[in-house]
Amino acid sequence: MKKWTIIVTFVVLIFSATSQNIKNLPVDCLDGIFYTRIKTDSLSNGYSIGTSFLFFYNKRNYLATAKHVILTSQNKNDSLYLEIFQSEKWKTLKLKPLYHKNDSVDAVLFILPDTIQLTNHHLNLHFEGFGNDAYILGFPNFMMMDARSVYSDGSTYQLPLIKKGIISGIIKLGTLNYTLLDIIGNKGFSGGPAYSYDIYGKEWAILGLVSMRLPNILIKQDSQYPETGFIVLTQAAYLKEIIILNN
Repeated sequence: MKKWTIIVTFVVLIFSATSQNIKNLPVDCLDGIFYTRIKTDSLSNGYSIGTSFLFFYNKRNYLATAKHVILTSQNKNDSLYLEIFQSEKWKTLKLKPLYHKNDSVDAVLFILPDTIQLTNHHLNLHFEGFGNDAYILGFPNFMMMDARSVYSDGSTYQLPLIKKGIISGIIKLGTLNYTLLDIIGNKGFSGGPAYSYDIYGKEWAILGLVSMRLPNILIKQDSQYPETGFIVLTQAAYLKEIIILNN
């Protein structure tokens, strides 16, 4: 009995010490996240809407979003026209998509010019532990903040909203592992980043990409309960794999 008491106390002390060093999500994590719509060559009329975000990996800049944000009728050989809403207008980017060799990975990346430096947006490739804080950022139901309400430099671009929860665990769907967050999701967060604190790098970093909502199995899945359950993340490790596989 004493043996178990010692072990439990030791674990609690480690968790408490780690938690005390974690700061709140910094404001600069709001930058580089865009309200996004995507058009393709195959379907000139119509577009899909979600969130996209920038990150920096191995001296290159990438734009990421969920693959399901891209229209299902899109041909992989098509060019994708990304339109990001910035400074109260749409800006079009024509970029080549990078996919994972496993079609089930719900992520697509785009290489950006090297002139953009985002040293505060990194992938968090370290497991953070169950119960740690996590934040998702995006544009739920087309809502957004004006930078003028956050910064005093006169910026006119749009900023995402934030939701906070905890890392509930890791689940396996098919052949892939997903991180599960205890956060109620809303339409529009798809493709946005989830942040957690990297205790090794001593910084907030991208834990994964918002992929889907997982309804509570105890609640009937109908229009009366459209936003219940958990958020499922495509893990940052799969974003890294896309980069490696396309080099």
